[in-house]
Amino acid sequence: MAIWIDPVPLRDSQPGLRMRITTESTCPADDRGFVGVTNPAASLNRSLLPPGDPTAGLVCAYYGSNGRPFKLERSKTLVSKAASALALKLGQLPLGHVDGEAVNCPMDDGSATVVTLAYPQGINFDLWMATTGCATISNGHIMVSGSVPL
Repeated sequence: MAIWIDPVPLRDSQPGLRMRITTESTCPADDRGFVGVTNPAASLNRSLLPPGDPTAGLVCAYYGSNGRPFKLERSKTLVSKAASALALKLGQLPLGHVDGEAVNCPMDDGSATVVTLAYPQGINFDLWMATTGCATISNGHIMVSGSVPL
């Protein structure tokens, strides 16, 4: 059996509100109503992050519909070394996908983690990580299957 992997990343075309945070800000108190993040760089149509090493990061983890619905569960500031290690792991995720694939996902309660990474040119890049159901990561332009430990 052969499975064709389409090398073109899936577009993130989910309609709805998009979050934008920076490493200079704090995590929003909740993520209710948000479906993802937005990023200004069109270069993110073919990769999750720009090339290079980030200088800092901020992780905002949110409850889903369980516990304290959609409230901030925890936040964590990433120093340069931790931000670079995370970017390296994210860069190893495959961008391809199987066209027309039937997927069964475990229960999805809507919990998500938003990560922003700051790069030397002073631009922050955000990622939306769906942490239950089918684990996906999106930069607002493309979406990949998978997860990375935070």
